[in-house]
Amino acid sequence: SPLPDEVLVEGDTLYFAGEFDQVEFCGQELDLELVSHVSEDTAALDDMVLAGAGAATGGTYNKLVQVTVSPTSPLIGMTIAKAAGNLRALDVAVLGVQRGATRTDGLFNDVTLVAKDVLLLDAGKAAELESTEFTAAFTEIHPLKDGLNKQYIVGFRVLAGTLANKTVSEAGLRGIPGLSALALDRQGDPQQRVEPLDHQAVIQQGDTLWLGADQDGTTFLAKFPGLQLVQQDEVDKLKVPLVYQGMATAVVGARSWLVGQTVAEARFRGKFKAAVIGLQREGVHAPLCAASTVIQAGDVLLLSGHEEWAKRNISDTAFVMLN
Repeated sequence: SPLPDEVLVEGDTLYFAGEFDQVEFCGQELDLELVSHVSEDTAALDDMVLAGAGAATGGTYNKLVQVTVSPTSPLIGMTIAKAAGNLRALDVAVLGVQRGATRTDGLFNDVTLVAKDVLLLDAGKAAELESTEFTAAFTEIHPLKDGLNKQYIVGFRVLAGTLANKTVSEAGLRGIPGLSALALDRQGDPQQRVEPLDHQAVIQQGDTLWLGADQDGTTFLAKFPGLQLVQQDEVDKLKVPLVYQGMATAVVGARSWLVGQTVAEARFRGKFKAAVIGLQREGVHAPLCAASTVIQAGDVLLLSGHEEWAKRNISDTAFVMLN
């Protein structure tokens, strides 16, 4: 256990006991990188990178899943290090271990798995939670939440007021679960982009902040004092009363006529009566201006419009509704 006066240096690994949301909050606020059983072992990390595995190799996660080790699991009696091959085949990485009311101190890789251990896993893209192999190893499988791959890239203007001339941290834009500060365009000019965005960067009136956020986070930020959606003018032109405004998400199909056009070229607002305020693209976690980015098949659009917009456009072949 570290002493209160222990001096931390870059590369140290800290192990926490507590609720994951609180640990995640501390990590974001204090610039700590998430560690899995994979990134705990440098050699294993090199192997995973070479293999192109999808589960977490440190820093971020794909999808959090809580599982319980089955009484007949083939992993029982194995240390997590010995079970690394099995876990790799399932495309999961261990982020936390809970054993009844006791703590499992020490390295993840040294923990010997027993029946009824509760594991917090990062599930990669190839993880099949309902497969025979997965259900043979684990029971009580509960997906919890998605990571960065489910964030929308949304732009916000900094208005005059409480946020101007404060650092990102002082403005309260760090440590919010599901939120990532990506970049800043000085006075809205992409040629003056600050990227990556340090938490000590000072934001000024007229700057554009590029943030990664899920749908709930975007709703929260849209009401954040001193911030305004870059696409707010488009939202206002819809003339939807505030009480009826809502958000929807839609994925662009491979044969959609939207592919190859920008939102402006497609005249999206006029045709669909909705404004594109955010965009999610596989493998991209950098500023993507919703108005000027050329739409690709598979892009997920975060839309603002009438609360019943999704129902009214459910049969449109341009995209598939996600909610």
